[in-house]
Formats: sequence, C-alpha cells, structure tokens
Amino acid sequence: MLATELEGAERAACTETWDTMKPYLLGTPHGSSQSMFVSDDTSKEIRKMYKAMAASGIFGPERGYSL
Repeated sequence: MLATELEGAERAACTETWDTMKPYLLGTPHGSSQSMFVSDDTSKEIRKMYKAMAASGIFGPERGYSL
C-alpha cells in the first residue's frame, strides 16, 4: 500500500481525504472501518499510515485549497 501511494505522490496535485481514499485502500464493499478483505485492526493501521502521509504534505495541499 505504501509503495503504491508513494508512486502516486509524484503525480498528485492535492491530498485526498480518507473518506475519498477508503474504497481504494480497503476494497469494496467496505464499512466505516473494515471490508471483506481487511480486518478492523488492519484497517485502523492503514488509515493511520495514510493520514500520516497526507499530513506530511507529500501529496500536496488538501483538496479544496487553491494551489
């Protein structure tokens, strides 16, 4: 997951929210914190890692801010 997201960081214009990225990272269908493919504990770790990457600014400014 980290390798895939880091590749995308080179082309990113802005940071997507967790809610936008959740289907891509957890799979579909998914609930609020887990999916058929990812357990609740794993989902929490993925969310924590994605939010840390987003907060670092690696993908650019948050969606909605002007560049």
